[in-house]
Amino acid sequence: MLLRNNTLRIINSSRSDEGSYVCRAENQFGSAELTTVLLVKEPMRVELTPRPGGGDVTHDPSLDVSFLWLLNNQPLNTQQEGGHFEYIQTSSTADLMIRSILLKHAGKYGCRAQTSADSVLAEAELLVRGPPGPPGVVIVEEITDTTATLSWSHGVDNHSPITTYNVQARSPVSLGWQTVKTGNHFHTH
Repeated sequence: MLLRNNTLRIINSSRSDEGSYVCRAENQFGSAELTTVLLVKEPMRVELTPRPGGGDVTHDPSLDVSFLWLLNNQPLNTQQEGGHFEYIQTSSTADLMIRSILLKHAGKYGCRAQTSADSVLAEAELLVRGPPGPPGVVIVEEITDTTATLSWSHGVDNHSPITTYNVQARSPVSLGWQTVKTGNHFHTH
């Protein structure tokens, strides 16, 4: 397609479009021409999977590819993370190894693959499951001669549902904290 500003646009280019292109300008005083060579490169495709490692890229073998890992849209600096992150890279894959993973390492990971002709970004969300945080404030709601009613708010479950609460008590005559038999009388909110 020839545009008004003397630009040639090739839509859906393929290998068959490769070759030498000549642009000739003519007027009443003569002509001049410019030759350029068009090389068509394959577009990149990146697959990013949330597994221990993970960026696979398909790219034109004649182009060098570089990888950049992002965490929550910021470049991932492995030097500042205490050795938890390690890059393992080949000519067509970029693996990110997270050792001794922590809850703070959860987030949106991105892998940007770039050549001189193309740039592709793929992203995946990483959830980290861990032990629950502590319950919230414990409130004594009622005390009688033989019972005590307590309530507390749930702490964070860190993506793994809380299954049980253990209630312990101590008295002036007990040796430290003792687990209390409570039956089904937990009151939580």
